[in-house]
This record gives sequence, C-alpha cells and structure tokens, in this order.
Amino acid sequence: MPALSSADHSVTPPRIDVPRNYNAAHDLLARNLHAGRGDKIAFVDDNGSYSYADVDKRASKFATVAPGR
Repeated sequence: MPALSSADHSVTPPRIDVPRNYNAAHDLLARNLHAGRGDKIAFVDDNGSYSYADVDKRASKFATVAPGR
C-alpha cells in the first residue's frame, strides 16, 4: 500500500510531506481507520450512509475486480 502523507506542525507554515507514490483515497481511509473511526460515517448518498469501514471494504472489493467483468 502507498505510504501516508505527514505534516510537521511545529514549524510555520507546516512542513507537508507527500510520498512519491501517493493515493489520496488510501490516505483518507487508512488515516481514519487507524484513528479508530471505522464506525463513523464517511459518506452519505441517496441510498444511505456508509462508515469508513464500509467504504474501505467496498473499495477493496472494487480494486480486486478483474478488468472486463
């Protein structure tokens, strides 16, 4: 998996480090899951609401689908 971004807030302006192989969706999901927010609402649409854990599970399932299916 791609590395997460980081920020050093001890300096002004904060020093932001973004890995060369960066994936914003992975960063958002992993950061919130690691912080213990898996059961918190991450996304709401007309069909319902989804927690960070739900979105992570669906994203992982989508990522493993073979092309052309």
